[in-house]
Amino acid sequence: MISGSGEQMVEDESGKPIVKRVRAGSTVFVPESRYHATMNTADEPMLVFVVYSPTGPEKLLRELPGCQVEAPKG
Repeated sequence: MISGSGEQMVEDESGKPIVKRVRAGSTVFVPESRYHATMNTADEPMLVFVVYSPTGPEKLLRELPGCQVEAPKG
């Protein structure tokens, strides 16, 4: 999480939703195929840096309104 604050939900192995508070500096790991959701609970925008490994699922995100893809700099 780069800026902002909110809540991160990630299902555990049994499908039970586990919710934790997140803020700038937080890191979240989401195991493959687990349902998850990030909720902005603040009045300011939330900036999140996401890495997919292996790649692939992020292709769906590119179609969402507000998605911004930046070219590498340098």
